[in-house]
Amino acid sequence: MLARYLPSALVNQLALLGWTPRNEEEEIFTLSELSQRFELDHVNSSGAIVDFTKLLWFNNEHLMLLVESARNVSGELSEEGSVLLQ
Repeated sequence: MLARYLPSALVNQLALLGWTPRNEEEEIFTLSELSQRFELDHVNSSGAIVDFTKLLWFNNEHLMLLVESARNVSGELSEEGSVLLQ
């Protein structure tokens, strides 16, 4: 079942199951952002429950980040006169 999810989405949700970022309104983090912002003193010891509906939401958000990133790369390539990615 987990094979359908992007690794970044899964890690994002797992991190938030036991950790609260300083800005509690933020939920979407890249792996790089998590590695920079994760703080052990903000980890709680309460039992976590995986919400697969929320995981689908995280997956969708991370897919949109990938699409945006691909568009940016495609735009940069076309500006340089390179062949566009199809």
